[in-house]
Amino acid sequence: MYSLNNVKGGILVKDGKRTSCELGVIDSQSSLVSAACLDFTLGKVSEDTQYEVYLDNGIDGKAAKYAVESITVHPAYDSANHTNDVVIVQYNLGGKIEWQNIILPDFSYVFDKVVYVRRSLLDMDSMQWDTPKYIESSMGYNERCMELSVIYSYNQNTVAYGNYSLGTPSVDLTACRVPYGILYGLLNNQTHLIGVFSYAAISVYENLCNKVDYCSYYAMYAKFAPYIESVLGRSINLNLNYFGEG
Repeated sequence: MYSLNNVKGGILVKDGKRTSCELGVIDSQSSLVSAACLDFTLGKVSEDTQYEVYLDNGIDGKAAKYAVESITVHPAYDSANHTNDVVIVQYNLGGKIEWQNIILPDFSYVFDKVVYVRRSLLDMDSMQWDTPKYIESSMGYNERCMELSVIYSYNQNTVAYGNYSLGTPSVDLTACRVPYGILYGLLNNQTHLIGVFSYAAISVYENLCNKVDYCSYYAMYAKFAPYIESVLGRSINLNLNYFGEG
């Protein structure tokens, strides 16, 4: 069975309520999340909403929660086309970087496997997490995913598509399904972050509450690494060992 013990994950909490917005956790002080998870007023992130991050017990065995202290939306984000759908949230800024997830800096590598993951929080007070739902797959060409998303052409250099499947149960356990939140790649038994969920494309006249034909799309860390580092003012954990290999 696949294990997520060597990688840290989390979800975004809004005004004290858990969401289905999974975090692409970079390190102990920063994560990525889709802009669709935030509240906007007149094109800017609303200051009336209080955001928190809840982190699971991967890597160090410790679950934690923090108030979000800084939110940076990519300056070229386009909500209509989901272009540059990258938001950096920062937290726990009074401490030091205690751990980092591994990020693959180049998406051209052939992974041993790719893994789509959905985490969910069972109890917010005790920070008890449910067993993550996941599916292992390949990352080959999927013509159907190209067809389903009209706007994919705007994002094909920064977005990976995949997860041609039914998704996982929603956070409130209704009949509706939600896409897997994070995309990982496995190389030599190491789990590397590839992307965070951005949007889904659904067949005409269908919805995620039915047995549907849809694909989900993920903003790739690799394409935004320089931007992320410029915002954070520090290096992120890019696995450079694979440059030049294969």
